Amino acid sequence: MKRLFAVISAALLLCSCSGKDTSSQTIEDIMSEANEINQTDDDEYACLPDTVRLDDMYTRELEAQDGDISYDRLGVNFRLPDGYNAYIYEQNDEKRLDDERKAAEKENRKPKEIETHEPNKTCIAAIFLINGNFPYSHEYVRVGYSTSIAAQFQPLSWWEEHPEYAISPIQNKADFVKLLKSDIDKLTPAFIANEGLDAYNYTGLDASHREWLELGIKTNDVDSIPEILNVYNTANVFREPADDSSVGEIKCEPVELDSGYFGVKLAYDIKRNGIAMDKEVYWLLDPDAQEDIAFMRRVEFSKDKGAVWLTEPQTFLESFKITTPDYANKQDPTDYFGICQVEIKE
Repeated sequence: MKRLFAVISAALLLCSCSGKDTSSQTIEDIMSEANEINQTDDDEYACLPDTVRLDDMYTRELEAQDGDISYDRLGVNFRLPDGYNAYIYEQNDEKRLDDERKAAEKENRKPKEIETHEPNKTCIAAIFLINGNFPYSHEYVRVGYSTSIAAQFQPLSWWEEHPEYAISPIQNKADFVKLLKSDIDKLTPAFIANEGLDAYNYTGLDASHREWLELGIKTNDVDSIPEILNVYNTANVFREPADDSSVGEIKCEPVELDSGYFGVKLAYDIKRNGIAMDKEVYWLLDPDAQEDIAFMRRVEFSKDKGAVWLTEPQTFLESFKITTPDYANKQDPTDYFGICQVEIKE
């Protein structure tokens, strides 16, 4: 409604300044001019990662149950802040095309033509939380477990069953937690190198200006190699700076929550498409995770630069829970959409 009032007011102002006799104009004329002005407005999703929109085929709203949002595919649960809506964004054209081919084969028909888009591989799947002030305010929360990198480890029970693979002794949970924290410290360069990604575009690039996105760690020093936590590139990613975009200094520090989760906190300012924002990012793990391969979760808080948080990161994280994901591909947790599953026909 605010947007409609703003557009109508702009149209009336345009009419009054143009020297036209507005008394002879119909409301249809005014609305037509307002619509023309509206078409020149900036993209309301310009602050989000390249290609990400919350009004397209890849996005659907998540309904809260008793005030909580739970999404098994990502393995997260949290309290939905008052006044916010939650959306799951999952861009996977290959899966959509494969599903349509299978459906057509089953129904004995030709596959339908499906519109596809080049994906931003740094944001294939994530939950976005926005409030009623968006896009006038650019505050949002993003929850996922990968960007251009993901971080994974095997749980304590696995190491207890396979002590022969441990470089350092792991006799109890205290040993396990100590090694995880040491590995996180060693991997700090990787977390830093793969932040600030939203200042770049990843689709439709001019090959002569593409830049390879590096992992950001060196493995030629034995003391810098992590023992049980593995950070890796999720895909081959090229990038180039988005228009009027930049990244400030990224500060990184260890963090531990009252829940027992721990990891790193990264803080920096960023400009994307001329929109200046502050970001706080948390990479968190649950040392009590039970799945065969456990992933760190990434929780990102963004707001207009210098603005006051409407949703304080610390308050949000009080209710944040890491749960056991319902993987699409039970044999390969890294295969988020289940594309690589091999069907066994009887």
